[in-house]
Amino acid sequence: MMVPHHPDLLIVEGFKAWPIPKLVLYRDGIGDPAILSDRWVEAAALSAPPPIDLAASVVQLDLDDSEAIARWIVSWVSAKNDAIFSSAWASKKER
Repeated sequence: MMVPHHPDLLIVEGFKAWPIPKLVLYRDGIGDPAILSDRWVEAAALSAPPPIDLAASVVQLDLDDSEAIARWIVSWVSAKNDAIFSSAWASKKER
């Protein structure tokens, strides 16, 4: 029997249509820029200015700056964990 896992982050590729938060890696001229307009896009790492208008909530990163991308991932995971902890703490206090 498998014990359920609760990872902080799961990195997958090829799940464009799934309703999951996304960090899109987009190299100019390769692939369909429509992926950048998905409502689940949290950030876009781009090799050039975006070929379409991005939602105001989408963080733009330089595709060639792996350290900045890593910092964004750590910050994003931390913010999500803080939100989950705060929500759980509030629920516990209500009991």
